[in-house]
Amino acid sequence: MYAADRKLLVIIIAETLCLIFYMPLTTFFPLMISSYFNAGAWYASAGSLSCALGMMASAILLSSRLRVKNKLKTAYVGLGVMGIAVLFCGLLPSSLIACWLFIFACAFIGGGGNIHTIPLTAYMHETISREKMGRAFSLLSVTSSVTMPIGLAIASPVAEIIGISKWFFISGIGICLITSIALLFQKRIKWDF
Repeated sequence: MYAADRKLLVIIIAETLCLIFYMPLTTFFPLMISSYFNAGAWYASAGSLSCALGMMASAILLSSRLRVKNKLKTAYVGLGVMGIAVLFCGLLPSSLIACWLFIFACAFIGGGGNIHTIPLTAYMHETISREKMGRAFSLLSVTSSVTMPIGLAIASPVAEIIGISKWFFISGIGICLITSIALLFQKRIKWDF
């Protein structure tokens, strides 16, 4: 099913590789707030709320205001937004003002996630035949689940040595680099869909 649609295969591979960098960050968000910014639980809650608001805002825009013509290109934009926002978080100094910037960036991380996922899901519903749909989404779910332990196995020891903020920086670079390479592969494949 994925092999038959090379455009979809490339973005699924890119998403899986990006998730290896991104998934550990979900456990590092509270540590970034508490140990790097030396802020309390209230700030961690504000970061989670900001991420959720970014997800809600992007979902509302995609469902009501924006008309997405090219779903896969939009999905790449979402990955790029996530990568840039995570990279920005990794560049922040350890201060309370920077903590607020981190909280603000969380909205872009959440929003970028939806800008990636919603058009990709819509594209899959439009292009995969009904009898293969369950297998396609099951495989996507399995790859997403596998990325968390793989990512944590890499990120945990590295972050312990270099620091959590530097792992955010490395993750942002990794996500942006993977997205850029995938886009170069996509240029070899026609975008007509």
